[in-house]
Amino acid sequence: PAILKDAGRATLFGSKTAGAGGAVSFNTLLSNRLGISGLTSTSSVVLRPNGELIEGIGVQPDIEYHITPEDYLLHFEPMRQSILEAVEDMLNATP
Repeated sequence: PAILKDAGRATLFGSKTAGAGGAVSFNTLLSNRLGISGLTSTSSVVLRPNGELIEGIGVQPDIEYHITPEDYLLHFEPMRQSILEAVEDMLNATP
């Protein structure tokens, strides 16, 4: 999402991303008493063009929407309507 947003190629709809960015590495552990064979960790961080990190911060959407209990009860009809309204607004704003 950050790459598409920063390049001006997408309008993000929804809620802020989880804040995971960068390459993930698997590290094998030496034998231990817990039976853990390895662990994964982020081995790099992504620096956005404006200098912000993604890791632990996330990417803010252009159009914020938070799922509500009504979305679940009404088969996501409120969310669908919000998406349609957002698309209509974008189409009307285009010269």
